[in-house]
Amino acid sequence: MLRAAPNETGAVRVAVSSTRELGTAVRRNRARRRLREAVRLELKAWHSAPSVDLVLAARRPAHDATAAELRAAVARALDGALRS
Repeated sequence: MLRAAPNETGAVRVAVSSTRELGTAVRRNRARRRLREAVRLELKAWHSAPSVDLVLAARRPAHDATAAELRAAVARALDGALRS
């Protein structure tokens, strides 16, 4: 899940959260790390991304998905959030 809001900093800021429904702290942290890395890699493609605050909420599929599936899902979410 991704939420976006414009900001005045001139940069893209990213926050990643997870709920206890994902499981133990290890699983939650791993899901957050995987999401942050996917966002970092996908934002490289945006040479002139608008200045926005992005909040991602990790869900169970974020922990179980392969790296390619996760990057594809993040790319779709970023495309929708940054183009509007």
